[in-house]
Amino acid sequence: NPFRHGLAVVTFILQLVRDRHPLMFFGLPGAVIAAFGITYGVEGILLYQSTGAFYPAKAMVSGFATIVGVLGMFMGFVLNSFATRIAAMESR
Repeated sequence: NPFRHGLAVVTFILQLVRDRHPLMFFGLPGAVIAAFGITYGVEGILLYQSTGAFYPAKAMVSGFATIVGVLGMFMGFVLNSFATRIAAMESR
C-alpha cells in the first residue's frame, strides 16, 4: 500500500529528526507558538486599552499558547543537552 509506506517513511524521518536534532524538533515550533501567544496577548492588551472591552477567550488562548511554546523551547534545550552528552559518550 503506497499510502502506508509513505506514512512509514514520514514517521521514520520525524523520529530521526526528533532523536538527532531535538532543539529543531521541539524548540523551533515552541518558539513559533510562544511568539504567537505573545503577539495575540499584546493585541488583546492594545484592544483593551483602546476600547475598554476585555475578551477572556483572547487572554486564555494567549496564555495557553505562550506557556505551551515556552515549555516546548525548554524541552528542546534539555533534550538537546542530553543528545549532545550521549553523542560525546558514544564517541569516547
